[in-house]
Amino acid sequence: MRERTGWGIATALAVIAAIVAVGGAEFFLRFSDPANMRAGWTTWTEVDPSAPALSYANQLGYRGQPINTLPGDFVIVLVGDSQLECRACRDHNLPEDMLRGALAAKGRHVKVFSVGPAGYGADQELLALRRYFRMGFRADLVIVWQTLDNDLFNAVYPNMAPVFGAGKLKPTFRLAANGELVEPSGDIGEPFCSVYLVCVYRQIRYGSMDAYFEQWLPPPVQPISAPLPNAPLIDTDESIDYEKSTWALWLREPSARSRYAIALTRALYKSMSELAAGHGAGFAVLDINRMTSIALDALKSYPFFADGPKTVRRSGKLYAIGGYSTYLRTGRALNEGFPLIRVDMDIADHVASPSDGHLNERGTGYAMKGLAAALAGRIGQR
Repeated sequence: MRERTGWGIATALAVIAAIVAVGGAEFFLRFSDPANMRAGWTTWTEVDPSAPALSYANQLGYRGQPINTLPGDFVIVLVGDSQLECRACRDHNLPEDMLRGALAAKGRHVKVFSVGPAGYGADQELLALRRYFRMGFRADLVIVWQTLDNDLFNAVYPNMAPVFGAGKLKPTFRLAANGELVEPSGDIGEPFCSVYLVCVYRQIRYGSMDAYFEQWLPPPVQPISAPLPNAPLIDTDESIDYEKSTWALWLREPSARSRYAIALTRALYKSMSELAAGHGAGFAVLDINRMTSIALDALKSYPFFADGPKTVRRSGKLYAIGGYSTYLRTGRALNEGFPLIRVDMDIADHVASPSDGHLNERGTGYAMKGLAAALAGRIGQR
């Protein structure tokens, strides 16, 4: 009996020691993050250390003025990505400042705050908006600044770059069979998996979190057997074969994965809309229309924006790409049913550079004046 009791005590001690060791290892790994499993970011410098650090930020860590409001203030929250962070804009002349100034010129005095840095898609935008409200801040209107070029594939995959398996990890939602959102394991800045060692195992087992996530994704686009007649042939390094590419929204024939990307992003928009409503705020999607003749002229170095069919080649395989009508079809499918504000970009000299299609300060100011014109009727004079 004593021998059995001693054996039981020894076993219990061994189990306790193992639990303590595993717990200690988990704590150390989560803190030190040797396998780069921490997901999400609040500044682009966390993704690209060579990028200039922000000279100022709000309480959430995003580029912008401090979030301070008074009870009578009408508060607008702009949620977005690199267009919102606007590295081409000078400090204190960001979209939030321009929108506030444009509305003030119309007799509408508001507070405007920024939620989001470069690289965000609708998933991190939703998480960031949750954090905004969780921190006790309020809003009367939430506006999500859409970047159709990359919002769809950004929502689908855990690694952010347009190459399969590449790019910094981010918290990623997915759709269950019933269409409900499945939450990520962690928030922005937390490990991608609830248990760090599980992340390490998945990385080794699948090669990337993108590959791990593929088990839940519908089939991607199928290649075509021959180039489209009388259409340019364009080579790409982006993973159009997985629809992890800017080209994905231009696909001539939508695939099951294309439809999934739209449904997932719509579910994220719906969640943001419901979150805003739950805090007494309105909701709208902002689309800067760059399909005007002037805007397209500024984007002529980008093959995406050339009209007409194209054949895109990746690793020897060919994919059929459509023109403007395809782009507009995708936008309609994504935005149907949501309050949409569309501002036409129809001034020259509005891009950061010939090789950088982001809006420059002039283009951003024009966009915010257009947004202010659309909002003025919804906001009482103050």
